[in-house]
Amino acid sequence: MGNFAWNSGMFCFTVRALLQQLRKHAPEVAQRAQATFDAPGTSRSDAGQVSFDAASFKAQPNVSIDYALMEKADQVGVVPCDIGWSDIGSWKSVSEVHAADEQGNCAVGPAFLMGSRNTFVRAQDRFVAAIGVQDLVVIDTPDALLVAHKDASQQVKDVSHT
Repeated sequence: MGNFAWNSGMFCFTVRALLQQLRKHAPEVAQRAQATFDAPGTSRSDAGQVSFDAASFKAQPNVSIDYALMEKADQVGVVPCDIGWSDIGSWKSVSEVHAADEQGNCAVGPAFLMGSRNTFVRAQDRFVAAIGVQDLVVIDTPDALLVAHKDASQQVKDVSHT
């Protein structure tokens, strides 16, 4: 393969370095951030927590740090590491970070799996039983129930409740 590194989206920098690079490469972002920080509706607690003024915060440019800064910054280093990082972007990937039994099943919360294989159940407020099923994710929350094949679990974004 080639000489490349995967951007995991984890960045470390000092505030000074960030502001310097923002002013240089994304001045509008820097100006809007400063305006939000200085807005009359922004408050600071004794512990140092900042609560931003909602209107000023909404006025921020809709741009990721990758595009606004990291692709242009001239003082960037890369630290290679293998930390077992995973982009948990679907219920299938959530299921993969939990320890499974001999049949590949895993349950979080009050659940019972019998005669099932490769099934993930996440139950919150009520008992869930999965009997004789395979390759499913079952996600039970107070306001919705999702039952999906693991390979289709990312399609939850297409579900519309009307």
